[in-house]
Amino acid sequence: MRDVVNPLRQSPGTAVLPFQYRRLTRARRVVVECCPGSVLKKLGLPHQNYKQPAGGPLTRKRRLTRHAILAGLEGLVRIGDRDRRVAMRNPGGDALDAVIAAVGAARAVTAADHEAIRRHPRYRHEGHLYV
Repeated sequence: MRDVVNPLRQSPGTAVLPFQYRRLTRARRVVVECCPGSVLKKLGLPHQNYKQPAGGPLTRKRRLTRHAILAGLEGLVRIGDRDRRVAMRNPGGDALDAVIAAVGAARAVTAADHEAIRRHPRYRHEGHLYV
């Protein structure tokens, strides 16, 4: 995690929350941590059986679960046909996870009590999951 976040936190115009709240007012981009599975649970969508770590063609169960997830996200984000195909065909589920995390992070950052997060004694050292 350090190797990913460290270059980002040094980038001008970037605020990595909850560690860099002082940069937030000037930030052109904000980086937060989000858990796709937690987002799915919060949205009441299926959170299991959408990944296929073994690879190969998706099983029927995983295909149906992914369709249900994408249908549940429709009111929250517009996903083009090409991106929908990528999310459906990616066996490991990374493409779909990226969409879920982006939706969850955007909603969480908008709804967060940033002052409470900024003041929290542990979050500035340990981080905070934006879900």
